[in-house]
Amino acid sequence: MSAFWLLFVTTVLKVSWAQLDAQRLTLALLDRIHEPLLIPKGERAPITFIMPPEYISDNIAPFASILVNKSSASQAGNQKFQIERNDEVSKLIEEFSSLERTKRFSTFTPSHMNMASTMTKFLMDQKDIKSFFNAAAIFRDNVNPGLFVHSFVVSIYHREDCKSIKLPPLFEIFPEKFIDGPTLMEAKQLALMLGDSNKQTSQLTSTVFDLESNPTASIREPEQKLAYFREDIGINLHHWNWHLIYPFQGPENVVNKDRRGELFYYTHEQILARYEIERMCNNLPRLVRLTDFHAPITEAYFPKLFTQTASKNWTPRPAGVLLKDLDREADQVVMEINELDLWRSRIMEAIDKGRVQKPDGSTLALDEFDGIDVLGKIVEPTEYSINRPYYNNLHNFVHLAIAWVHDPLEIYLEGLAVIGTVETAMRDPVFYRLHGMINHIFQKYKETLAPYAENELKFNGIRLTNALVSTDYITSSNTLYTFWQRRTIDLSRGLDFFPRGPVSVKVVHLDHRNFTYQITAFNDNLLAKKALIRIFFAPKYDASGEELNFNKQRTLFIELDKFDVQLKPGSNTITRRSMESSVTIPFAQSTKSLEYNETAINDPGRCGCGWPHHMLIPKGNTEGYPGVLLVIASNYATDWTPTKVSKNSGDVCQTAASYCGIFNQKYPDKKPMGYPFDRLSTAKTLAEFMTPNMVSQSVKIFHKNVVSGRNSLDDADVIYDESQKYEENLTSV
Repeated sequence: MSAFWLLFVTTVLKVSWAQLDAQRLTLALLDRIHEPLLIPKGERAPITFIMPPEYISDNIAPFASILVNKSSASQAGNQKFQIERNDEVSKLIEEFSSLERTKRFSTFTPSHMNMASTMTKFLMDQKDIKSFFNAAAIFRDNVNPGLFVHSFVVSIYHREDCKSIKLPPLFEIFPEKFIDGPTLMEAKQLALMLGDSNKQTSQLTSTVFDLESNPTASIREPEQKLAYFREDIGINLHHWNWHLIYPFQGPENVVNKDRRGELFYYTHEQILARYEIERMCNNLPRLVRLTDFHAPITEAYFPKLFTQTASKNWTPRPAGVLLKDLDREADQVVMEINELDLWRSRIMEAIDKGRVQKPDGSTLALDEFDGIDVLGKIVEPTEYSINRPYYNNLHNFVHLAIAWVHDPLEIYLEGLAVIGTVETAMRDPVFYRLHGMINHIFQKYKETLAPYAENELKFNGIRLTNALVSTDYITSSNTLYTFWQRRTIDLSRGLDFFPRGPVSVKVVHLDHRNFTYQITAFNDNLLAKKALIRIFFAPKYDASGEELNFNKQRTLFIELDKFDVQLKPGSNTITRRSMESSVTIPFAQSTKSLEYNETAINDPGRCGCGWPHHMLIPKGNTEGYPGVLLVIASNYATDWTPTKVSKNSGDVCQTAASYCGIFNQKYPDKKPMGYPFDRLSTAKTLAEFMTPNMVSQSVKIFHKNVVSGRNSLDDADVIYDESQKYEENLTSV
């Protein structure tokens, strides 16, 4: 240890762990993830981490004294903290060194997931919060950034002493996974020009420079019509966060959650249904699922993303490529495409036989209660799945086969394409074809189950007689309205090695006017009854304009909300705001607002799992896309598992339990996920399917192709084009 280093360490401001609260430490460790911790982290009250020399990487070590000296001179008021040595961490760093810092980390890659599992277990096992953050700080600068962020965030989500911590939005940590390369380059150029000359840049209200993100294809590509859905930041964040809450490997309490396999099925089934409806709104043909692993992939995708970790563009995929056998030594992945056929056939055989094969030769029945959960854990396996060596890892390896189609033998040393990581996979059109194949497997199992009997659908003594939808500031009922929203997001926390400055990017996403459900219910019983209200939306007609057959329509119902209500004897009027949805969460709270203790009006809670609220309803079209709203009242007493936490507890992801469940507790809805549309029906139409405790309402979704400049989802003065009025005589402002 140099004399300078000894002098610096002995003269730093002594700060205890109690003074450096867990929230600030979390934000600091995730701030500018590619920069070493020797560079102060944070804006409001920066933290300087004093790292023992043996944990400073070889490429930084020669300049450590310069960085420390610079930090001491320019950040004299910083809080500083001494990281303590940990020999166990040192051994693990050596173990993780095979995954270079410049490689793209992917939970689909078994060797990467093995490392993540080991690191997560280690962090989860730390005896106290001090040991946890000390180990995390050492890992941060010495392992692959993607590996660290995954393991650190999973641990934050699941440690009991981290319940109060709110994580920053993941797009601020890795903006290159959400914002196109040219836009990020322009942002970095602005940061260089700004430098540190403007002392006001650390203020929450500072002026920002706005950049527009770029499209990934021209309008000559039909699939570009759905780029607003596939490349939406909120949708991709939801997918990433879901897999952080439900990782493939790790401690049993982290991985083997209640009905995890069934939730994998339902969450992705709902994604597909929403995607199908968006295709219909845009006059695109229905999705063609992936069926033949030996046929050309017709879809091309050029993501326009640049990864800072690997300092290269994410690999594009031209149209017409063929999947090839994988033999990638560095990634420890060897697989023949024929194996995908074999694994799928084994799963389909289990469905046909109604039972899965266990390692000892015995079998387990795929019954109507747990069968879908068992099957889900086989299709997307964990270390706790049944007979993983036999059924293997179909879902993940299809992702990898497509992700490495450009370099299956690692000849050109190319990394994964976007389909190969959970945070970017949903951008690629082939993701939906892949999951169409996966969903087909689940649907074949569901077809083996008997249709719901009438008594399984009814709620005795409860009748729903009417349902209306009222959109804010709109006089006509049962009409919903969507438009484009321009939102500004902060990039300063992700522009590693560039001066801190007020650099942001403007992104445009779909949004809608808020609305209210009004439901009329009659309780014919003598006593009050508690009901569970379920609200769904589905298309009404097929591409030819014919009313959809119910068995086709039922696979397109998307869940909009689920909540409980007390029904007194007689007539009841139920009102529910769209913002209260059990499916969605608001846009993520920024790092800056967390650092400055800003309280969001609609706080998404400590985890980012939940469908983005701005995508709650489909886009619709200018003529008014026709659909049907279905409201169902079921018996709360038999259908719901009461939770032991409040809505604002650290245990719950806001109210987005429909797609995300609740931490450390049973999935709250006892009915099969997707009920009552998850089984074949003898009904030919929706009307024939319905029972007295259900009510439907025809609705139209109008889309206006204009952009609002507001960030709020509840503004009355959305900007509409004055030259084109809605048929409902909407007043523009």
